[in-house]
Amino acid sequence: MISRNFLRAAGVLLLFAVTSTITAKNGRDFSGFYNLVNVTDKGAEVQATFVVRLFNYSGLDLKQAAVSVRESPPGLRTLASFRPVSTWADGTDIVMEQQISISRQEFEQWSQHCQPAVFVIYKDDNGHEFQKTAQVSPHPIAAPQNEAQ
Repeated sequence: MISRNFLRAAGVLLLFAVTSTITAKNGRDFSGFYNLVNVTDKGAEVQATFVVRLFNYSGLDLKQAAVSVRESPPGLRTLASFRPVSTWADGTDIVMEQQISISRQEFEQWSQHCQPAVFVIYKDDNGHEFQKTAQVSPHPIAAPQNEAQ
């Protein structure tokens, strides 16, 4: 016999799964590609230029959105922060680049197809802040001609 507590918990999990995918058609508000260029081996660390191309599928036109790269879990340290994007329209992409210094372990994880922890931080029209993970995969990207808006 299934307990009522189990059924309630299952119902809450189902509701969360359904509502968390409503904002983006496929459940991902932000996705794209990244590339590491100008990689320099510094022993325990690796220095490189992190280039990322992100697509906004959030359903919102964003203002002053911030993008950051953080250590892979369980670490919380920010590895790179990009200039805020003044205007990022829904359905469009941005290309950004930033110098980054990461541990050899982090570099090896990324080289083995573990994605970097890329976050998009923004506020909605009501001032509520959101931090969403962007799904990124490795792919060559042309460096930006102009800085992101």
